[in-house]
Amino acid sequence: MPKMNNEKLMASEIAELTHILDRKHAASLGDRFFSIKVDSDESKAFVTVTLRNAQESFYYPVEGRIACKSQELSPKDGAMLLLDFIDVYFEEFFHDRQDTWLPIDWAGFNFEGFEFELKGQVLNKRTEELADLFLDGKINRDEIISALK
Repeated sequence: MPKMNNEKLMASEIAELTHILDRKHAASLGDRFFSIKVDSDESKAFVTVTLRNAQESFYYPVEGRIACKSQELSPKDGAMLLLDFIDVYFEEFFHDRQDTWLPIDWAGFNFEGFEFELKGQVLNKRTEELADLFLDGKINRDEIISALK
């Protein structure tokens, strides 16, 4: 059995990976950009790659989780495997004119002999925020229309 370490992705590595995703998919992004969040411990890794615009009217978090220890992966290797698969997913997403979707609840996948779960759902967080303000009586209909222009 290979010796595992508990090495994790460092913030500088995550920033560089985010920059690489933005450059790689630049022709398809328009006003959108990527962000990456990684959370891991010795037994598992969670990765969220979010494609979004500044207003968050397009907000697409793709979340992945993998059991690292049981598959003899370090947390860093588990996170990198998820990031590799999510990158492949976004290649397909852009190739299919954004008509490729993940399940909105956790679903199992296999990549390079490893098992993990993914989910994703496109949201319009800006509209959701305005709806909450309207329902709370903090803005009126005209203010919503003005904010969406």
